[in-house]
Amino acid sequence: MEGILMHLDRELTITATDGTFLRARYLGAPAAPATVVYVHGPLATGSYWTPLATRLHQRLDGGIGQIIYDQRTPSWTEIASNAINRDQLVQDVDTVLTHASGSVVLVTHSIASVLIHTWAEQHPHRAAALSALVYFNGSAEIPETLDPRAIPHNVDDSTRALENRPPGTPVTDREVVRAILAGYCGSSLSDRGAGQLRSVPSWVLAGDRDRLVPPAHSAQLAEKIWADYEVLTGVGHDPAYSHPDRAAATVLAALEVAYRAHQRAPGCAPSAREAEWDQP
Repeated sequence: MEGILMHLDRELTITATDGTFLRARYLGAPAAPATVVYVHGPLATGSYWTPLATRLHQRLDGGIGQIIYDQRTPSWTEIASNAINRDQLVQDVDTVLTHASGSVVLVTHSIASVLIHTWAEQHPHRAAALSALVYFNGSAEIPETLDPRAIPHNVDDSTRALENRPPGTPVTDREVVRAILAGYCGSSLSDRGAGQLRSVPSWVLAGDRDRLVPPAHSAQLAEKIWADYEVLTGVGHDPAYSHPDRAAATVLAALEVAYRAHQRAPGCAPSAREAEWDQP
């Protein structure tokens, strides 16, 4: 998360349900009228969101809150036993969301979408309370390209298969990559889960050059949850990092929906800060 050198930027102390401390940062004014919560995909860190979060922070003059956290790194014991706990990753999402204020827009990347879908099925009322959901290169299930069994058998091939990732992406060796990806496997978006998410305004963006989550997977996700869908031309797996202005436009659209919903709520007159959202 280095590189965010702005006021209204502070560390968050978040304790997971198993006692683990999650590294997180909060951008924006305390008790903001809306909060964007970011969930990065595997083989990345919270710094993936830095360009996008910076754009939004500048565009809205810190008028919203943004929470960026690092998903836990597996221990060597978990890697050796292939026992990364997906359920704990899902509970971490729920724990982080308790630190958000106001209308909540949940933003995910890559196959972190499967964590969100599991969370939504476990906590349907909390999922229904989301103001908006934005997927970058999301999928309803793990695509074959990210199946741990399909990862190439040597470090050089693994690196090439995951080329053009943002700086700092911790691709190290085959067993680490396989173990991390295995933590996301074993679940897909059910019809019941899709039905629950259809009440949440959603956006799905894909890149036509994405080799890790092919656009067809994102299109299927959008169809299942009735989300707005767009394929970005000439863009790969990391639009939020490589094209932050375009990504920010989508999150701003989600915030606009959140703002309008808040305006319509009984007894919720907009504050001066909220009114800033509506400015060109």
